[in-house]
Amino acid sequence: MNWSSLGALDELWEGEMRAAHVDGHELVVLRLHGGDVHVYQGICPHQEQPLADGEFDELPTDFTYVL
Repeated sequence: MNWSSLGALDELWEGEMRAAHVDGHELVVLRLHGGDVHVYQGICPHQEQPLADGEFDELPTDFTYVL
């Protein structure tokens, strides 16, 4: 397993999410209120749309967890 930087933590605000690309995989990085960071597959499995283009109100429950 290789480690890849997804950016500096202080560049991702609480409640923000952004796209990241690692080894040909599209990911979405979320920083939840409270500071926890989660990384998921970046494409919705149902509608095949980039998740980083949307918004989130709470922790997703049906995404594939990457880390």
